[in-house]
Amino acid sequence: MNIEDITTRLHSLGVDIPPGTLRRWAAEGLISPPQRTQNPHGRGRLSDWPEASVEEAAACWALRHFNTRWATPTVDAIKRTRRLVGKLRDTPFDILKAGLKPDGSRAMFFFSYELHPLIVLWVTAVEKARRGWHIQKPAQVTFAWTIEGTPQAGTLKHTLVGVTLEAADRDVLQIHSERIDLDRINNSKKRTEEHERPPAPRRT
Repeated sequence: MNIEDITTRLHSLGVDIPPGTLRRWAAEGLISPPQRTQNPHGRGRLSDWPEASVEEAAACWALRHFNTRWATPTVDAIKRTRRLVGKLRDTPFDILKAGLKPDGSRAMFFFSYELHPLIVLWVTAVEKARRGWHIQKPAQVTFAWTIEGTPQAGTLKHTLVGVTLEAADRDVLQIHSERIDLDRINNSKKRTEEHERPPAPRRT
């Protein structure tokens, strides 16, 4: 996408950001930068912006225009938020273990609106952009995960089941997890297999 495509997509989401601001945000590391390629039709280079730039620009705009409560959306805070949220689909509970308190210290994040406000606004804005929702329309975003294994055994595994988006009275992020008991499942399968196994032929 070129810079005009980005601004058009953002406008359809209710967000108007000048091209110069998008370029500055990319240079500051707030959004994904374009890939520069040689112009096949003449001199100069072309900028090809990734899809993530639309979502991140919408999120950055939300952090700059919405009520972030006690959290100040400085350049550094936005960069740290983007970096942490980037791990959400792979290691969801990093968000619950490390944070961005006002004094810069680490802190436990809690579910729903008690999550850090910059994280809540960033994630909800990104999911709205992916679905073509108006960014200023409040929504609840829910990530559903399954958990297998244990950290003690080194077998802990998170699997993303799905992400839902629904209208709400304010932007809310929820992370739901369900632990899978592999021993119980395997034992159940074993009992089922034994039940279905045909009896051995009787000797005559």
